[in-house]
Formats: sequence, C-alpha cells, structure tokens
Amino acid sequence: MERQRSFSLKSTRFVVFSFTITSSIIFLTFFSFRVIKFTPFINQETHFQLSKPAVNVSLKPLTVQTLTGSRRNFTAPNAKNLILIDTPVNKLDKTSGFSNLSVSGDIQKEKNDTQAPKDEASKGDGLNVTSLSRGEESVPAPSLIEVQSNERLQEKKIGAASVEKIELPSDQQIKKENVRAASVQKVERASNKRIEEKKTRDCDITNGRWAYDESYPLYTNTTCPFIDEGFNCMSNGRLDKHYIKWKWQPHDCDIPRFNATKMLELIRVEYYVSHFLVHEGKARVGQKRVQTLRIDSIDHGSSRWRGADILIFNTAHWWSHYKTKAGINYYQEGDQVLPRLDVSTAFKRALMTWASWVDKRINPRKTQIFFRNSAPSHFRGGQWNAGGHCAEATQPLNEISGFSYPEKNVIIEDVIKQMRTPVTLLNITSLSEYRIDGHPSIYGRNKRYSSNIQDCSHWCLPGVPDTWNELLYFQLQSKKE
Repeated sequence: MERQRSFSLKSTRFVVFSFTITSSIIFLTFFSFRVIKFTPFINQETHFQLSKPAVNVSLKPLTVQTLTGSRRNFTAPNAKNLILIDTPVNKLDKTSGFSNLSVSGDIQKEKNDTQAPKDEASKGDGLNVTSLSRGEESVPAPSLIEVQSNERLQEKKIGAASVEKIELPSDQQIKKENVRAASVQKVERASNKRIEEKKTRDCDITNGRWAYDESYPLYTNTTCPFIDEGFNCMSNGRLDKHYIKWKWQPHDCDIPRFNATKMLELIRVEYYVSHFLVHEGKARVGQKRVQTLRIDSIDHGSSRWRGADILIFNTAHWWSHYKTKAGINYYQEGDQVLPRLDVSTAFKRALMTWASWVDKRINPRKTQIFFRNSAPSHFRGGQWNAGGHCAEATQPLNEISGFSYPEKNVIIEDVIKQMRTPVTLLNITSLSEYRIDGHPSIYGRNKRYSSNIQDCSHWCLPGVPDTWNELLYFQLQSKKE
C-alpha cells in the first residue's frame, strides 16, 4: 500500500512537471513569434555596444581583438530579419578580459555561439571588434534612432566630400580664375614697380664708390672724332689705360648703362658758351676801357635758352681766375664799376640774377632745369702756373677724408632753395674728388708740357665727364617715368 501511494505521488509530480514544461514551450513559441512578427527589418549597418556576453550573439565571420593581442573568430548564418539588441552596460567583465565592445555589422539573435574556423576570419564580411581600455566606466549604448541619425549624417558628409573632390570647374569658372590671377599679378607688378621707382627716387646717387669695369670705356678716341685736342689724352701720348676703366657705382641703386643714341634723342644738344651766366662787357674806368662782369644782368644769349625742354646750367671754374678772385675794378652793377668786391659775394649776386631770370622767363610745366655744381682740381705742390702737378696719379684716391665742400657749391644750393621754379642739382663734386688720375696733366697737347705746367683741373676723355653724363641720363630717365 505504501509503495502504491509512493508511486502515485511520483506520477502526479511527473504530470505537473510535464504540464509546466509544455506550457513554457508554448509560451516561448508564442512570445518568439510575436517578437519576430513585430520587429522591423533593418537593412543598414548597425552600431551597438556590449559589456558582458549576457546574450549570445551569432554573427557573420566575427573577429574579436582583445587587449592581450589574441584574436577570437566567430561566425553566424546569414539572416534576413535583424534584431537590434540593446543591453545594459556594466563595468569591466573580469572573466572576459575586456570591457566595452564596439560592433559594426549584421547580427542575428541565436541561442548559442558557434566558433568559426580560424581561416574564415578573413573572408567575406568579417567584422572587426576591438576591445577598449581596461577598468573604464562604460557608457550607455546608442538607441536605434541615434544610430540611424548618425549614419545618415555621416553618409551626407561623405557624399558632399565626394562631390567636392570629383566636381570639376567649368570653362567659365576657369576663365574667371585666370582673369583674377592675372589681375593679382598685374597689381603685384605695379606695386613692385612703384617700390622700385620709389627706391630710385630716394637713391642718393652721389653716395657710392668707383668700381673697376672692363666693359668701359663707352667709346674711344678712335670711335669719337669730336674730342677736343686738349682732352684727348690717349692721342697725346698717355700710355696707362686704367683711368678709362672706372665706373661710378651708387650704394643704394644701379645707374643704367649710358645710351648715347637715347641721350641725344632726349636732349638734341644745343650748346651755348656762357662762362659766368651773366653778361661780360666793357666799361670806362678813368681814361681806360676795361673788361667788366655785369653781375646784375643775364647773359645776352639768354633769348636762345627760352622755350627749351631741358636746360642744364653750370659755372664755377672761371670764378677762380685772377681777375674774378681779385675783384678790383671788375664787377659792374648798372653803370657803376665796383672798385673792389669779394668773389664770393659777386658769385652769389650773379646767381641771384640768373635765378630771377629763370623764375620770370621759364615755364616749369614745359622745361626741366638742372644745375651742375663745380668739379674739383687736383694740383699738388702749387697752382697751375706755380709748379702744381698730378702726372704721377694713375689710380683713384682711396678716400677723401680731408676734402672740404667748396663754398661756391653752398652758395648754389642756397640760391636754388629760394627759387619758385624747381631746379635739380647735379652734384658731381664729391665723386669727382676721388679721380686725381683723370686729368690731362702733361698730356693736354700733342707735345708734352714742361714739368712745371700741368693741367690738373680739366679732364681726359673718355673719362670722368662721361660719368656726369650718365648721372644726367639717369635723372632724365627717372623724371620721364
């Protein structure tokens, strides 16, 4: 009887257990059907994060990279219906060796993970899952809406970048760009030209040095038949030729090489001799008629100066002669001959007469006016008639530290500053002071001078005066531009 009851009880338990199992299977089947039925199909790449392997995930060939560098491969059958698994994220799973996983790819929920062969990890649509740092706090996985939004934004950026890379400019755009580039280059060239012109205008051409140049001279005594005998030193027997090889080189700019043809086109040279710029005449002093210098009256040839495009004046040397220096019964103002007048005072009054005539008679809008100041002499041991000499000089001076600026030059500059008409000063004094080697000395005639008569005030040609012409040419070119 006891055995009978015991068996009955066991049978009852078995029936209850079977009923429970059956009900569970039916419920799970119904629940799975409902879940599969109402889960939308996702036909795009999905990103999600996992922590612990709380849910078994079956993937296409899946590669897992752990922190230790080992790789684990998983595989899953292709699935048409996809399930997005959004699981809670916890801290580091110490048993698995990594915390958060970032997974990209198609996934399908299954009950068991199936290990894939090692050589299939590199096939087809294999997924690469890389572990993050150990011991870090995990962050919640993104929702489906966030994933889809981020992917659409990323695709839009990639699409825009592709368009920017592939799209080619049209012919019209290329033409506009070429025009713009040409315009920029034109502006740059104009700017550079203005800078160069400013540099040229600001250049002090009197500040420089004499440089030996084998390309000089610009002409020779055989190619130019117009050299005055007194200045034709080579024809007069001068053997050394270094004096014709020197070029003046300013420190701040370059002087363009002299172009004689262009120079003649610019000036078409008319030349008038006027030693003093004021009128030379005669007046009665007592019972005698003597030569005088009318320092209050312009030279009578001045009527031919008017209307010129370019006027170049100079005077200085003749004011060093005995009569002008002595000033006794020589200078005249009106009808009065002054019994005695200092040469510097006479020189200034003569220049003021010239300046007044220029301001009254010359139209500065038509005529450019230049004034060349005095050239130095290099007599050593006395004046020209008292044993002065320079024949031994064959090289320019290295320095002119003891050089004193002539008083006549100071007077010229003071008078020019007071004029209404603009006048350009051609300052050739200092640069010519170096050229003690450039005078005719004993080679001023076909027959040599005696040792006590040398010309150390005029200049050999070719020679230093060619540099004065180069400076004038430079000034004319600068003003023309």
